[in-house]
Amino acid sequence: MTLLILAVSFLLPVLLQIYILVLYSPKVTNRSLWKWLVIYGLNILQTVVMELFIFALVFSVSNMIYVSLAIQAFVFLIFDFVNWQIMKERTMIFLPTDVVMAKGIRELIGMVNPTTIVGVISGTTLIIGAGVWAQVQATEIYLQPMPRVVTLLLTIGVLAQFKWLNHPSSISYKLFRFHWKDHPFHFNQIFGAQFNGFVLQFLVNVDLDIMSKPESYTQKRMQQIYAKYASASEMLNGKRTKKQENERVILILSESLSDPGDLNDVVTNEDVLFNIHHLGKNTVHFNMVSGYVGGGTANIEYEVYTGFTNALFNDAMTTPYAHVIPRMKSVNAISRLFKDSIGVHTFTGNLYQRDLVYKKIGFEKFYTTNSAESPIRHTDKYEYGKYISDAAFFSEIMDVISENSKVNFISGISMQNHMPFAPDAKKNLLKSVGKYDISFDEYDSYLTGIKYTDEAIANFLNTLQEDETPTTVLLYGDHTPNIFSRLDAEGEMPELRLTPGFIWQNLAAEKQGNMEALRVEQVKLVGSNVLGALLYKAKNWRVTPYYALLTYVMDKLPAVVNEVISDSKLGFVNDLKKVLTIDELTNEQRELLEDYRLVQYDQTAGDQLLPRNFFE
Repeated sequence: MTLLILAVSFLLPVLLQIYILVLYSPKVTNRSLWKWLVIYGLNILQTVVMELFIFALVFSVSNMIYVSLAIQAFVFLIFDFVNWQIMKERTMIFLPTDVVMAKGIRELIGMVNPTTIVGVISGTTLIIGAGVWAQVQATEIYLQPMPRVVTLLLTIGVLAQFKWLNHPSSISYKLFRFHWKDHPFHFNQIFGAQFNGFVLQFLVNVDLDIMSKPESYTQKRMQQIYAKYASASEMLNGKRTKKQENERVILILSESLSDPGDLNDVVTNEDVLFNIHHLGKNTVHFNMVSGYVGGGTANIEYEVYTGFTNALFNDAMTTPYAHVIPRMKSVNAISRLFKDSIGVHTFTGNLYQRDLVYKKIGFEKFYTTNSAESPIRHTDKYEYGKYISDAAFFSEIMDVISENSKVNFISGISMQNHMPFAPDAKKNLLKSVGKYDISFDEYDSYLTGIKYTDEAIANFLNTLQEDETPTTVLLYGDHTPNIFSRLDAEGEMPELRLTPGFIWQNLAAEKQGNMEALRVEQVKLVGSNVLGALLYKAKNWRVTPYYALLTYVMDKLPAVVNEVISDSKLGFVNDLKKVLTIDELTNEQRELLEDYRLVQYDQTAGDQLLPRNFFE
């Protein structure tokens, strides 16, 4: 019986882990069968080793072999379950930076199928119960005091080394990473999980550094950057006008909004974004290049608000809201460029620590579904989904405007088109999915959602058109739907990174100045990190030194994109939708990129040597 229990407790979590990875990992077509066998063979070996360490730790403490086996199996199966949910929803794995999301556990559970939850509870109860039953029934197996102490100290010592595994000067780095050639694959966490298993990949991400310190980072160098871009802002501002104090800006992130027309050979039976495509001459249309496919909304928000890019952070740093902003003394953000700022999100505020983050970046109020101070009132659900509809979302925005008439910056995040996409939403809008190996019915259902979004946007803008307050709306999609998540392997389909966006102004704003300075044909593909600079350029507003830098990044660099190539976190996409590496940049572009890198390091991981008037 002991051998059977050993086999089940060690092999069941490993086999389930491999099943999840095979089922939900992005497709890779250029890897042979024998390479996959090697990769998953290492996965099994390393996961079993980690299971032995956890078992030895628990056994040395409890001295109950069957209970220890049950606890070890429970830990690894829970890791499997959590990673299963995360991979299914956003093609990512569970990392230490995700632990803070436990504060939003109710919301996370709400996204999981109830049958699955019942199954998990039943299964874990059965495992623990079986362990206790076996312990009571079977012959007692235990360790003597001295072996117990040695085992405990040894396992604690080995597991503790992962605390310093990402520090090149540490013993653990020299032992595990340098000599044993441990492969963390921080730039591609799923690939790392394929090699290492979920638990080991989690551990190699413990205590990660936000950014590596650039060699040229000094007080003198940052003073030079300050002077350089203060001068650049003066030059740009010579041809620009001051932002009017009475003008209102509304920034809208539309969940999973993408344009099927941007995808190769996808054909629809009608234009599902007809209203967006026909907004009129005084609208600037653009394509944003997202750093993610099917997820990463909070990270896109971070880039839009701060102007920084996830692509310059260290490979293991995946969630700035959880890992970067809480550490910063001062946080630059577009919201700080306006007198009053309000946030609106038709979901809970604690997921991704948004409620804390929004306070730190200068929002006076944050309307959410679970806010005691500023609760969302329009809660009608999308008829084919489980989240608040975009029609209700825009009604909420209008109510916020009427209640806060003098506020001049409102940022809204919708939720309607968050996955899953219900089969009954299918309205035969899709004719062909072209070359993409995706579910026809799911994508057809998704198109119904964005068609409803398009109509809600048109109604919203029509309402704003007659508003006497000069109002400009910047609206963008954060990423393509997760239907495509498994296809974006190693940047082979950069078009899956494209999302639509526009800058529109009402008649009152048009009287103050049209947007002729930024014609449609002048707008290149832009990263989410420069949307603020694009807004200021469209409106011809004067800029701070930092926004002068972002303007140069927008104009002179291809779009800076996170994880669009397989062997680096930092990549670029040019106007021809070609993926580029840093080696393909000109010397001038590399110098500009280094300035940008230094500013981002200074603010997020450095000493914040730049004064506040560089940003505000």
